[in-house]
Amino acid sequence: MARRIIHFWVCVLWSCSQSWAVPGAFFESSLDPGLNRSRRAIHCNTELEYHHEGYCCRNCPAGTHMKKPCSTPGGPSDCEECASGTYTALGNGLEKCLSCSRCRADQAVVRACESTHNIECQCKAGGFCEEDQACEVCRRCLRCGSDETLVRNCTPTRNTECKKNPPNPGHAADMTAVRVAVGLVVPLVAAVVLLIFCLHRRKKKTSDSGRTPAALTLNCNGTEKGRWSLVRPKSLPVGDVGDVEEERGLCSTSNSQDNLITSLPLFTCSAPAAPALTLPNTRVDVPQFNVRPVNGQVSLTSCFEFFEELDIHYHKRFFRHLGLSDNVIISKEPLMYVDRVHDLLNLWLERRGRQASLEDLLRALLELNQRRTAEVIVERALQAGFYVSLGDEHA
Repeated sequence: MARRIIHFWVCVLWSCSQSWAVPGAFFESSLDPGLNRSRRAIHCNTELEYHHEGYCCRNCPAGTHMKKPCSTPGGPSDCEECASGTYTALGNGLEKCLSCSRCRADQAVVRACESTHNIECQCKAGGFCEEDQACEVCRRCLRCGSDETLVRNCTPTRNTECKKNPPNPGHAADMTAVRVAVGLVVPLVAAVVLLIFCLHRRKKKTSDSGRTPAALTLNCNGTEKGRWSLVRPKSLPVGDVGDVEEERGLCSTSNSQDNLITSLPLFTCSAPAAPALTLPNTRVDVPQFNVRPVNGQVSLTSCFEFFEELDIHYHKRFFRHLGLSDNVIISKEPLMYVDRVHDLLNLWLERRGRQASLEDLLRALLELNQRRTAEVIVERALQAGFYVSLGDEHA
């Protein structure tokens, strides 16, 4: 019986040893550092080295790229400097340098691209992009309203900050007093004016009613065709029509001996032909703004922002004067007013080409009787340095 028990346990132990043989080998191999030595050798320090055909080579410095890898593990590479328009900002094992980026039309270059760094751009004046956001397009800087105070100017990475002005109790009280005064004075002045008008009209009727028929001036000199003319003063009242009829009778009877005259109608008095009325010349006298652009069309496009102050009621008429069709103007209506003005001015510039000038825009304003707006735009263009006065140059 004891032998059977011993034999049973021997069989159990033998079967267990067979089933654990493979895992044991796995654990043994995993614990043996020699088995994974080749695998660990291909892991390189990415900040200092790069992998090449089973061993590591030292990185090329910034501003260069790998022309030929190292021939021995850990050895230096054959490096070549980046060509113009390319760069590498860090140590690397790249076979060629990276191409430099380009600034967009609404951006200005802060730092040019060199072999060790890419180009750096920022929004032009009047635009910004938030630092924590992708700058796909520069947004226009905010302008503080008349009831706001400027807290921080707009920068290429931050919008303008404005603060609402606190209400002024004294100003509100003054405005209330002004409204009350206007409400009392205006009706009183209107009543006085109406009274004076009525008295003047009554006096005029009284003086006209005492006029005699001698107030009429008759011209009974016959013309070559035997016609007579009656001249009536402009101030003749309606009540003197009977006197006119009597004078017409005198004109016709005093010359009844002439047979040719008696064959004409009884009242053939005619007024002499009035001289032709010459209308004044209504053409707008466009003053010559003696200014010259500093930088050609760049100066002209820089002045487009000054036309944002154009009265919205003259918007369509202004661009019609520039030759844009109503369909083009209406197509821009979904845009904000400021963007609409810039888009339409750019369309006008594309059509005019090199012939476009600030004088064309100012002439359109003057033809719309917007002289003050034109003068303000010229002043701002001179202050900003986009244009110079020819008078200052000669001086």
